Amino acid sequence: MLDGAPVGPIEALPDPVPEEGTELMLTLAREYLEQDGVYRIAYKATNVIGQVSATSDSIPIRIDRTAPGAALLAAVVLPAEPFGDEVTGLVPGYAGMEQGDVIQTLCNKTPGPFHIVQADELTLRPIEITFGRDFLQSVGTENVTIEYFVTDRAGNQSIISLPVQLFLQL
Repeated sequence: MLDGAPVGPIEALPDPVPEEGTELMLTLAREYLEQDGVYRIAYKATNVIGQVSATSDSIPIRIDRTAPGAALLAAVVLPAEPFGDEVTGLVPGYAGMEQGDVIQTLCNKTPGPFHIVQADELTLRPIEITFGRDFLQSVGTENVTIEYFVTDRAGNQSIISLPVQLFLQL
């Protein structure tokens, strides 16, 4: 049952009927869940002899195929002054920002520090990500290109952000 309406083929229970509490595997064709949104899923069992039916409680599922960030992710904002053993970059908020999003940095295309967005960070302040000097020096040259992408809890991955250059003063 999808949003209270029967969908898909009717399946017969095996003979003998499984004991109460036995898990059954039912599938729902992808075509029923093509649109993003919240659906309520349930199942209905009918006794073929007496035609008595019982419908399970429904559970909500959310279909989300929208990548975070929309068409643009701003560059990491870096401090203008020289830094010591670490530098903290600020990742501005982005379209579709949600708790549980993973912000993965790339430093000269090498995966760098990442951050998991927390509920209290869904405000107007940017996310702070700290880069250690040792790591930054390990990725190559005196100039490091820093970018990032976001993966949401549904597994949708954003585009890569605008790049920013960091000059390492050795």
